[in-house]
Amino acid sequence: MILRFSRPLALTARSITAQDAFACAEIHAAAFNMGWSATEFENLASSQNVIAEGRFKSGSDSMVGFVLSRVAAGEAELLTIAVDLQMRRKGIGRGMLERHIETLWQASVSAVFLEVAEDNAAAISLYDTFAFREIGHRPDYYRDKQGKSAHAKVMKLELS
Repeated sequence: MILRFSRPLALTARSITAQDAFACAEIHAAAFNMGWSATEFENLASSQNVIAEGRFKSGSDSMVGFVLSRVAAGEAELLTIAVDLQMRRKGIGRGMLERHIETLWQASVSAVFLEVAEDNAAAISLYDTFAFREIGHRPDYYRDKQGKSAHAKVMKLELS
């Protein structure tokens, strides 16, 4: 019998810059029905009130995932989190979110808010593990490529 072991992923974390905008747009478009453009990511990464973090294959600029939040008045809105489709189910999203929450806490953020599609069980499960709790509901908040609507849960995590 031959045993095969997989190596742990060698990833590095760093802030996203405007130069990462195309990689963000590609990953986002594959992950969501309504992907954001590279220009939108460039603007977000350049914004003073956005915290944008990515995960990259070690020794390269090959992005495997990212997370962005907008910070205002001591609170943050998690704008998006996405992992390359080929790299999912390896703990990357969980690791990114854990570090991102720590970054927000260090920036004196007291609460993090987000919207998530009610049918996105994987994302809801991830947010549940970090003790986000549902505080509201947005009917018909999301639309897929065929125009079908989906409701959103509004969730909150207290950091203080």
